[in-house]
Amino acid sequence: MNDGAVQVDTGPVALDRRPSSRAIAMIACAGLVAALAVGSSRPELLAFAAPLIGFVAAPLRTARTEITVVAAREAPGRADVVRCAEGEPVVIHLSAVVTAGRAFIRCRPLPVPGLTIVAADSGGVPGTERDVDAVYSGGAPEIRGEGAGPGAAMYSGGAPEVRGDGAGPGASIAVTVTADRWGRYPLPVEVVAIGEAGLTRGVAVRYPVVLQVFPVTGGPGPDMIDNPSLARIGSQCSTRPGAGMEFADIRPFVPGDRIRAVNWRVSARRGSVFVTDRYGELARDVVVLVDEGGDPGPPARDRVVRGAVEIAQAALRSGDRVGIVCLGRAPRWLAVSSDRRQFTGLVATLLDPGERAAVPFDGTVPPRWSVPPGATVVALTALLDSGVVSALLDLRRRGHRVVAVDVLEHPFRTPAEPLVRRLWSLERTGVHRDLGAVGVEVVAWPPETALADALRATGSRR
Repeated sequence: MNDGAVQVDTGPVALDRRPSSRAIAMIACAGLVAALAVGSSRPELLAFAAPLIGFVAAPLRTARTEITVVAAREAPGRADVVRCAEGEPVVIHLSAVVTAGRAFIRCRPLPVPGLTIVAADSGGVPGTERDVDAVYSGGAPEIRGEGAGPGAAMYSGGAPEVRGDGAGPGASIAVTVTADRWGRYPLPVEVVAIGEAGLTRGVAVRYPVVLQVFPVTGGPGPDMIDNPSLARIGSQCSTRPGAGMEFADIRPFVPGDRIRAVNWRVSARRGSVFVTDRYGELARDVVVLVDEGGDPGPPARDRVVRGAVEIAQAALRSGDRVGIVCLGRAPRWLAVSSDRRQFTGLVATLLDPGERAAVPFDGTVPPRWSVPPGATVVALTALLDSGVVSALLDLRRRGHRVVAVDVLEHPFRTPAEPLVRRLWSLERTGVHRDLGAVGVEVVAWPPETALADALRATGSRR
């Protein structure tokens, strides 16, 4: 579930009090008594109906109840975004506290497609012993327990119900969430506030936290550049002489050479001083361009995300600077960097169109400052959007090396006629040829081939 429209809301929510089923039943009884009094001409029966009406009307005149729902990985605390990997269980503490008015609180996480939830009450009420056993799979969590003492939690309807006010305790649940697939999952929490004597009831759904699930990639990272050209120290072997590890040549000594470069064996054998030249280890700037436009289908979109993460991991592991540009429904970019937090920022920008660290832009062509001079652009695209093709051509005209990885195997959702498939294959070959004619390296990424192997072919053609 990649729902970028749902935003985190951790502010207080005002619940409008409405009569509960108990209040409606009492009003019906009072009305029946009043009708009986009028029908039998016995006004003294109204003395029995008046207290019921007053008892029900009193809570409806009070101020609205405000409740705040927060989430955190560790209780107590607050976190708007919780990050984990595919298949990794993560514990999220959900807490609901009454900030205005008085009410019994009942909160529970709602079902989310793609998530498996195991919920257990985290406590939070002093002096209360609880025995909680909660399991969720495909439905609402069912929580069972007992509480004792003042302010103890009462369990009703499958979720903890805690009485609290502005200074009192609130409902708290520890929810263990596991996602089977990468994506952005807003976690909805239903909050029910029941007024005094159970006569009023208010319900609200809040999204206190978003679960960002990072894709898991396997195998060695791809090496898509065979000759980094940036004069910056890194770990990529270049063709320039430098203080690296790879052997380059043996030559006679010249003034200025370092003593540590002297090859003593060759010098002793030839009777003069010789030094060993080595290739320098430099760094590079890599910008991953992600095509989010068109409708290539779930398999192609999944490979785009996983391929982008795999490239970013490999480049950061090599000491390179990596950035990302997303084209499509919400164009945005993240500047290149190589620090520890860059990978988290890259994946968050990829999964969340509203990521705060990302910079939005208009149009289909990335801004010049989003791709540093000399950077290599690796585009993961289905080549179905003309805007993405225009962006690749523009980046090539700026002097960047552009590698386009075609992730689309075929666009047919149902088996197509052989002639149709042949015509489509010829059209794709023409697109690849046209892009290659202007200097854009296009490589097909079949599903059965690893990304590292597909990108290695581009280096062998250079």
